[in-house]
Amino acid sequence: AMANDRFFTLHGFAEGFGRPGLAAEEMLAEAIRIGVFEGQGKVTAPALIENIRREPRQRIELHTRDGRVLDSLRARLPDGRGFLLTVRDLTAERASTRLKDDFVSTVSHELRTPLTSIRGSLALLGRSAAETLDSRGRQMLDMAQ
Repeated sequence: AMANDRFFTLHGFAEGFGRPGLAAEEMLAEAIRIGVFEGQGKVTAPALIENIRREPRQRIELHTRDGRVLDSLRARLPDGRGFLLTVRDLTAERASTRLKDDFVSTVSHELRTPLTSIRGSLALLGRSAAETLDSRGRQMLDMAQ
């Protein structure tokens, strides 16, 4: 198994764990031991290896103990003798999306009350001044409504 240091850091492996010649089975066993697959049900290294052999491609979302969200995509190599695993840290992206959604919700809520009052005032104006407005004034009132 070959992986860069960032892979092991993202998943919470001990520093220096990813040494040259590390077997995939050993890496998977350690990943299970430190809780990388927590929340994924009962996971064993042999079951993971069998899944890798059986499924040509798989994407899972992992939630680390320190609150990060990782998007993990595994694809079997064409020769069937290995696989490629990419991991993307979605934590900042998810936090940004949550902030945007909260902002939009707050702005929507804060605008709804004054807009409702304005709309009611325009409707009242339209009913009470309908006969006194010229065509241009009526057109502007209709646009405002």
